[in-house]
This record gives sequence, C-alpha cells and structure tokens, in this order.
Amino acid sequence: MNSKELNCNNVRKYFYAFLDGELNVEKNIKILAHLNMCCKCSLRIEKERLLQERVKETVLKVKVPAYLEQIILRSIVFKIVKMWSCPGLLVW
Repeated sequence: MNSKELNCNNVRKYFYAFLDGELNVEKNIKILAHLNMCCKCSLRIEKERLLQERVKETVLKVKVPAYLEQIILRSIVFKIVKMWSCPGLLVW
C-alpha cells in the first residue's frame, strides 16, 4: 500500500485485519495515519470494533451443550491416542 493507495476505500479493506492485529507494522502505521486524518473512517472502524467486542462478549456467554463437549473431547483423545500409537504420523 503506497501513499497513492491511502484512500478510504483501500483503507477499509484492511479494517478487520487491523482490528484483529494481523497487519505488519508498516501497514498498521499507514492505517493509523489515515484514521487520524479521516473522521469518517475513524467512526466506521470504531463501530466495527464495538460490534466485534459485542459479538465476542455474546459468544463467550454461550455454553457448549454437554453432548457436543463430549464429542469434541472424545475426538481429541482419539487423535492423541492414534498419534502416539503411530509415531511420525500427524493426524490433525
């Protein structure tokens, strides 16, 4: 992303990667610089951040049903046992 590409449409393509901390330092700095100059993008990314936060809070409140938890745990144990019984074979 060079200085010519630093417009709202191109910056918005990086919003989720920015919010998730997935950008390299250079892109992160460029996005931050744009957000400091652009109120529209700053407001939009703040809305996205709040939405992500709300979704995360809601998901954390959901309890996995006991039957599903057992299926997942059995699957993990099965893969571990299979992996140990056949060294060198990665089952994941």
